[in-house]
Amino acid sequence: MAQRIPTFVVLHDLAIQELMIEAIEQNEWDAPSYLAGLAKWYGDEGQRLGQACLDRTENGSAISASLPGFELVLDKALGVLTHTELAHHAVQARLPQLPAQVLPLPFEIGPAPLPRRTSSGPLRLLQFGWIGPNRRLEQFLEALAQMPEGFDYRLDVMGKIWKSDLIYDKLTQLNLVDRVHLHGFVSEPVLDDALRQAHLVLNLRHPSMGEASGSQLRIWNAAAPSVVTREGWYAGLPEDVVYSVDTDNEIAQLQTLFVKLAADRHAGDEIGAAGRAYFEAHHAPTIYAQNIIDWADETTSQAGRDLALRLSSERHKARNLHPDLQKRLEVLTATAREKL
Repeated sequence: MAQRIPTFVVLHDLAIQELMIEAIEQNEWDAPSYLAGLAKWYGDEGQRLGQACLDRTENGSAISASLPGFELVLDKALGVLTHTELAHHAVQARLPQLPAQVLPLPFEIGPAPLPRRTSSGPLRLLQFGWIGPNRRLEQFLEALAQMPEGFDYRLDVMGKIWKSDLIYDKLTQLNLVDRVHLHGFVSEPVLDDALRQAHLVLNLRHPSMGEASGSQLRIWNAAAPSVVTREGWYAGLPEDVVYSVDTDNEIAQLQTLFVKLAADRHAGDEIGAAGRAYFEAHHAPTIYAQNIIDWADETTSQAGRDLALRLSSERHKARNLHPDLQKRLEVLTATAREKL
């Protein structure tokens, strides 16, 4: 829809290559526009890599770090809303004339949680969601495997793993089969119950493309203690709402955290409670909705002028572009001027 009509775009993630490629495969977008957009924003190399993705000789996730692709969905945008300062600055750097706003990602605030964390027995560890290689599960397993023999724990992984066979093999290699349980996706009540029992929830991400984490909001909603990578959106969080580790010393810092929680099963309660309070103060859907309404009202009053200025600027950049894209820019500019 963002490619067809002027609209406000909510850009949750900068890295959308896989989303665009899937849209083409589902006949929801056309390949020439995708490739022309890549040529415009990333040059001949961008177009080449895009074609390789369409030919299945390259992977969208692999090129997202250097070619995130968010610019391609903003051609007709009246404004763009992001959920992180990092994404906001990235948009402003590439499209300085496009009205942009940043608001905290919303999440429904549930009733005050009733934790079920035990004071003894195995340390309950949890990871959930879509688990790709950037979620650091392999590194987390390495950290667990190097703990002393007396370290008592159970790790539950609830979600889809990008290569489950690889993880099963790693569990066997590290002798963790009896300690780590892979469940696949589970129902929300089962996940919520697991969060209430967890002494620590794993939410590491490297590399991060600056996206805010819906998973982190669910963790805070349950007042569960969690550990994140000090990177992207997570690097800007208050120090008292999550545990943080650095990629250059990840395993050692995780092991220090394991020792702390093993010595006192309730050591993370304060972090969990602070996370819940921060979540309630910043991520309520009602506040988010009202802020969107206020911003949209303000932006639409001058949308025609802003769109014409932006498209005029784009035309000057488009002289060496794909003819289809040049024609589209000319039509858009003329339409916007008619509305002034």
